[in-house]
Amino acid sequence: MWRLKAVRHRSSVSVKDLEEFKQKRREHEKVLRQARRDRQLVSKRLLLNEEEQEKDLMEINSTPLSQDQIREMLHNVQHGGQEKAAHLAMLRKALRDPQTHPVFTKLENSMYVLVGQLSGYNAQRQLEAVRCLNELSNSPHPGVGQSCLSATPYLLTYLSSPSAKLTELCLYTLGNLWPEGAVVKEKLLVQGIVPALANCVQNQRCNLAVMEAAGFTLSQLLQDKDAGDRVIPMVLTSGLVPHLISLLTPDPEFGMGAAIECAWCLHYIVSRTADASTLISEGLLSQCSNLLITLGGAVAEGRINDGMELLIWPLLRCLGNMLASGVCEAAGCSAGVEDVRLLAALCVFSQTYLTSHCALSRESLWVLNNLTAGSPVFCSAVLFLKIVPALLQLLPFSNGINTMVLRILGNVAYNGPGYCIQLKEAGLLSVLCATLKMADPDIVTLSLEVLHLLIANSPQVAEEFIRLDGTTTFMHTKWSLVTLVSGVTPFSADSPVDKHFPRRDVSMMQLEAPLRLCHNCLLYFKFSQRLLSLSATHRSPASYYDVLGVKPDASVDEIKNAFFDKSRKLHPDSDPSNPGLHSQFVKLNEAYRVLSKEGTRKEYDLQMRYHNFDQSFRPSSRYAYDPSAAETTENVRYWEQFRNAQDYSEEDLQKKRKKNLRLVGYCIVAMLLSIGAHYFGFRKLEVLHNDFMDKKDSVITKIYNESKERARVNGFKKQQEILRQKHAEFLERYNIRQNGKEK
Repeated sequence: MWRLKAVRHRSSVSVKDLEEFKQKRREHEKVLRQARRDRQLVSKRLLLNEEEQEKDLMEINSTPLSQDQIREMLHNVQHGGQEKAAHLAMLRKALRDPQTHPVFTKLENSMYVLVGQLSGYNAQRQLEAVRCLNELSNSPHPGVGQSCLSATPYLLTYLSSPSAKLTELCLYTLGNLWPEGAVVKEKLLVQGIVPALANCVQNQRCNLAVMEAAGFTLSQLLQDKDAGDRVIPMVLTSGLVPHLISLLTPDPEFGMGAAIECAWCLHYIVSRTADASTLISEGLLSQCSNLLITLGGAVAEGRINDGMELLIWPLLRCLGNMLASGVCEAAGCSAGVEDVRLLAALCVFSQTYLTSHCALSRESLWVLNNLTAGSPVFCSAVLFLKIVPALLQLLPFSNGINTMVLRILGNVAYNGPGYCIQLKEAGLLSVLCATLKMADPDIVTLSLEVLHLLIANSPQVAEEFIRLDGTTTFMHTKWSLVTLVSGVTPFSADSPVDKHFPRRDVSMMQLEAPLRLCHNCLLYFKFSQRLLSLSATHRSPASYYDVLGVKPDASVDEIKNAFFDKSRKLHPDSDPSNPGLHSQFVKLNEAYRVLSKEGTRKEYDLQMRYHNFDQSFRPSSRYAYDPSAAETTENVRYWEQFRNAQDYSEEDLQKKRKKNLRLVGYCIVAMLLSIGAHYFGFRKLEVLHNDFMDKKDSVITKIYNESKERARVNGFKKQQEILRQKHAEFLERYNIRQNGKEK
């Protein structure tokens, strides 16, 4: 007799298989997200010819061409004689429709025909053939661009062509082909696209249209994620950088197109180059500074052109990244008159583009932060040019703007008492009182750091802050002390620098527990006493360190030895006549249990810090540590809101109880009314549905009876003839052949 060992209709999936499935799904989703981001970063351009292209757009047929029609066009191009250029123009119009691209590439010898026209001697045919390739390179269909690889040697060769139009078309086509995949990139690099671009820029430097196209193609190469390994070293050794720097100045007649493309190319190079000293020595820093000053003056006068922010953006990033690299001083960059005017230009950018381009405003402040970090000259210029009031107006704005402003103010305050007094006179203290009450912990932390610098450097600032009722502000932010004392990570000079955001310099912003230090400074000036600190002398006499008789910074071995020594003296068996030894020994044992473990000891120290801080505002408050609760900082913050409970009289309790009962009664009545309404509604809906179904049933029954009677009257043969006639009408109506395929 057989026995079923497993239930086959149930899938017994183990936990391990489920985790593997989830991991595979996460990896698949990660790949999809990365592919989506890569597609969004792909930029392609189609070179249009104004009047001629408008006529072409009018002549394009709305319906896509068939494979036979495209094959006929290719035949005309190949055997058209003197009319080949006209046939190529017609083919280009047909390729304007993206639906024809896969059809064209799948035809045999289609690319061979275009390459054959490129290799000829007729300039007009070459131009039309490159236009066809430009249409194909702009295709949204994957794989179409790779089919153009056979034409890339000719495209690179024609970059040295005397025809500016042909060179421009070849550049845009190569730029469109670069993002098509690793195979295309590898082949273009092997074929020498970087030296060809360098030669083209050197020969066609006076033609700004060609320079804009060359900048676009070069930016396609440089913004690739693997450009730092191969492309950027080749660009630096090819001599392209000086030409790009010289093209940064916009031409008043041509526009800013070439300057924008070259600026973005330089930004990609600077952001991925470890040593920017070569770029600075070639004049990139001074050129960016001068151009930003010029653009800042134009923006201040209201002469804002369309697309000006596209030029300001890469210039700001180039300047900020070079300042963040730390090689400006080594390269001999000094602060001159023009450099000081750069501060005003950055302030103008941050205010003008605050609403239209918030990120541009933030990056302007980022560059201003990098300029003032460790530079007394620029910090003095900030005060001399009266930029501080304009910066204070930006503090209410989020998205990183207020963070940058606070860092700039901290850089200025670091330079000494004179700077702090001028910041106080500019109205910084009243603004800090407002920022200390914000919900963002980063803003509160930076505000405390700036406030500490002000109070530590100038007694006048402390007195002014007390006059502004600063202690009330500290009461509002006292819980920030718990977080800061336990979790402040000092800014380190060895920490990685994100070149798109300002680095935190150890000499400018390295503080430990800033709220505690600010509070101590204030108490010194308010009560004329010595500075308060969180030392052991201010702890409760009944603290666990006092019970064991050790210092707060004692090691684990010292705590253990102290416990053994005291346990011999306080053990109840040592003196049975003394009943108080039992309670003392229990406290000793509890103190050792807490302080002997690293986790519970840190938690106890945190509780004691909070207790000392809270006592500075409420000297009469009492504090006792309950180790059994083991509350974390979050729990303490949560239970603090219930500390001051309101006392109710008996009459108030009766009124509150009646009010609550009345509210519960209203809720019950509302629930009953809702249930009744739903019941009657569903009953009514059921009746309506039954009536509707009865009517439909009667109609269907009537139709069935009529059909049955008609079939009986017609007979079998006539009924078959009617069915054949209906079938033929159906086929004719929907254009269906007899074999089932559409016509």
